[in-house]
Amino acid sequence: VVQGLWFSLLCGVLAVGLLPLIGPYFRLLGVGVGSPAFVCGAAYLVGLVWGVVPLTASGVLASGFKGVGELRPVLLVNVVCVAVNFALDPLLMWGGFGVPA
Repeated sequence: VVQGLWFSLLCGVLAVGLLPLIGPYFRLLGVGVGSPAFVCGAAYLVGLVWGVVPLTASGVLASGFKGVGELRPVLLVNVVCVAVNFALDPLLMWGGFGVPA
């Protein structure tokens, strides 16, 4: 499990290291750097990159708990994450309470 967590951290560092390549990637796709598609796409990819470490660490910890036969913590964490996602989705999609759409 510890090696898996170190590997997830390494994946996150590598993903952050790829951030400077967003511009060339979009130019390769034919998207202009100042276009709205570039701005939205770059913002999405930056947010996606910062989620790499939590996502991979979650998978490592879930597999570790499953390996020792403890499924209840994995279920509890997943239920809490789904509830938080359900509660925040409308706010993050349409905005409100000071959060931009």
